[in-house]
Amino acid sequence: KYPENRNRNRYRDVSPYDHSRVKLQNTENDYINASLVVIEEAQRYYILTQGPLPNTCCHFWLMVWQQQTKAVVMLNRTVEKESVIINAYHLRFMVFLQSRFVSEKDLSSPLKSHLLSHAEIFLQNV
Repeated sequence: KYPENRNRNRYRDVSPYDHSRVKLQNTENDYINASLVVIEEAQRYYILTQGPLPNTCCHFWLMVWQQQTKAVVMLNRTVEKESVIINAYHLRFMVFLQSRFVSEKDLSSPLKSHLLSHAEIFLQNV
């Protein structure tokens, strides 16, 4: 509910509770509109988040990396009534190579053109 976080929320009335929100590490502002849900019986946890805004795509992928996320599942449409509601924050196919992000220096020249880079986070499009 802090003023500096307003532009990181898709809706004014939907924000995570402080006790269960995901906090970004090693950033000036640790806020992302995402909540951690723990299912103790299954020994699993899930992160529920809004679809990234143009100004929060970097925060989204930073959270995915920091939380060592195994899968990203999107449960809503990107377009409704001819209006884009979720920005294109993903490539058609993405992988983590050897459980880490791949930087440009790790790849041969032909592969460099297949990279999406955003705020020092690199994913390989396969």
